[in-house]
Amino acid sequence: MTRERVRQVAAKSCRRLQEKEVVPRALQKAVALIRNNAPLKQSRLDGLLREHGLACQPFHIESIQTAARVFGLNFPLAIVGEAEGSLILPKRFRHLPQQITATARKEVSARGCISTARLIELSIKQAGKPLEEELIEELLDREGTFAKLVDAPHWWWRPASALRGRNRVVNTIRKVLALCPEITISDLRSAVRRPVRARGHAPPRGVLLAICQELPFASVREHWVCRNDDSDWSNVLSASELKLVDTFRSAPVLSPAALFDAAISKGLGENNIHMLKAYSPLLWRPTPSCYALVGADIPVGLVDELERNRPQAKGSLLASGWTQDARIYLCHRLTEGLRRSGSPSMPTAFKKLLHGRYSLNAPDESVAYEIVVANSVVNTLRRLLIVSGADLGDALLMLFDPKSRRCEAWIDGAELGETIAQGSADAVIASLRRRGEVPDEKTLTGEQ
Repeated sequence: MTRERVRQVAAKSCRRLQEKEVVPRALQKAVALIRNNAPLKQSRLDGLLREHGLACQPFHIESIQTAARVFGLNFPLAIVGEAEGSLILPKRFRHLPQQITATARKEVSARGCISTARLIELSIKQAGKPLEEELIEELLDREGTFAKLVDAPHWWWRPASALRGRNRVVNTIRKVLALCPEITISDLRSAVRRPVRARGHAPPRGVLLAICQELPFASVREHWVCRNDDSDWSNVLSASELKLVDTFRSAPVLSPAALFDAAISKGLGENNIHMLKAYSPLLWRPTPSCYALVGADIPVGLVDELERNRPQAKGSLLASGWTQDARIYLCHRLTEGLRRSGSPSMPTAFKKLLHGRYSLNAPDESVAYEIVVANSVVNTLRRLLIVSGADLGDALLMLFDPKSRRCEAWIDGAELGETIAQGSADAVIASLRRRGEVPDEKTLTGEQ
């Protein structure tokens, strides 16, 4: 039989079916089932058809699409891929795979890596509902440049682009190791979150260790990250960063005023000094009023003296109060119990003022949902803590607006609570909001 004869027979059969103007009930149920469960994979579709008694063997989606076309049934779905790897999406989301992978690439470039849980959260905006973990992983595998971290299986990164300098976290790790040959993972995590483009984000310690284990220029020994001396470290630090390092040759710890004067004498400009103090990963603060280089060898007696003068927080609540525009702020330190429950408490004075429902918004708008304040407890921020990669010792700052029923939340290092307790909350909040506004390259490099 020729191909033309096959076409004639098929066309005649299709006309007879269309003349009956009857759509098989099984086909209607199958299309409705797919529409209600999309997006999904072909393997998932086979299981759904068997569960609902619509097929006893695998039935490819293209066959269902052909049957719907023959009987004149609307088929509002798009098919991406072939054979068992086909993805079935609503037509309005036909570009969803490209959107998900583009979002993942952007997040990995900025944050070093991304968790499957965060991608599922981000998919709500793009697909209207959270995608299944299996589907997310299928999309990343198809993209070709993503890989799972060996010791953090629910986290993804792009190793090839990271080694080409397209990963801000890896670039920061390289700068820190160029300054000091070894550093604890806790100190390294604090350094990672300092650059302006990091916006205060850093992977959890376990995930950061997993990244360091896969870098060719670093090695991991328990909770220490060490540099590989076989690599070239001479051109890692910029000219302004080398001058900053030279500033601390006279003393391992400097006050803000002493640091400013010493940096001026080394030839750094005022704007450059302020940018380095605010965002350089090479600086850390032993106390809120002192600066030192990351990994600096500080005399033990000096450290003890600084610790004795450091205000000790009681419980998880570090600070609370009113802002000048009549909003209420609460700052908590993340303890094991708070991270597990995700429900911070508040002073009794705010119990009646904050009671009710609030729309929660993270600064990068990646997490937005409703929380409830009742019985002096915020229920619940656990979803925010998981998606943001919060770790023990971090500070959680919440800003409530009782009038508009909105709550803004930031997660940053432990020094955030100390800074609020010792200064103005309005200035700290304004600084956190400005952190989301990325300056131009001239400002970042300190050029006049």
